[in-house]
Amino acid sequence: RDYYASRGLGDVYKRQVYAYAEQLVSDGQKEAAAIEFYSLGGYEDAMARGNALEYELAMSEKAQDIHSALDRFEALGDYGDAAAQADECRYEIARAAMNAGELQDALDAFEALGDVQDAPEQAQRCRYLLAQREVSAGEYDEAIALYEACGAYLDAEDGAMQARYAKAAALFDAQEYEAAAKAFAELGSYEDAKQRVTDSEDAWLSADYNSCLLYTSPSPRDA
Repeated sequence: RDYYASRGLGDVYKRQVYAYAEQLVSDGQKEAAAIEFYSLGGYEDAMARGNALEYELAMSEKAQDIHSALDRFEALGDYGDAAAQADECRYEIARAAMNAGELQDALDAFEALGDVQDAPEQAQRCRYLLAQREVSAGEYDEAIALYEACGAYLDAEDGAMQARYAKAAALFDAQEYEAAAKAFAELGSYEDAKQRVTDSEDAWLSADYNSCLLYTSPSPRDA
């Protein structure tokens, strides 16, 4: 290339490269052709030809390798509907993650998509499923936060109450009676929460009483 440029034959060289790129297209070597067109910079319509080929390659890759297709669409910037196609790829990647049980990754991806398609609803679904998972794992605070973030989605409000109840019950089982009493009290009239408050307070007082007896009982040496 420098040889041609040094002799003022730059246009000759570019015409040859352009013709070579067209031959590559004819031979079905679109990727190689795009590289050649891009190498020509602003020569004639070389950039447009390169972009068109990259777009075709991206579209053909969507079904086989959606991550590679996304990379191509992102590289195309504002060419045609490349940005919209990129969002579609991101959406499908998020759905695949959700279906694979990778709920946090899916949630992050759907949130990043904003209002693309039904991404907000899918994000709510991820939060809901994550909340259920956190309850099963005994991570009640995380579950409550996720259910609350779901708002009126499905039975998320009741799910949050169930998680609060489960948290209070876990505190009771761990003999943290004072904390359990407060947690059950916050549930108001939900299920048997009021009775559980009484049970927790009785257990708390009994534990304190037994603790005092143990502390004040004389040792055999003192008897």
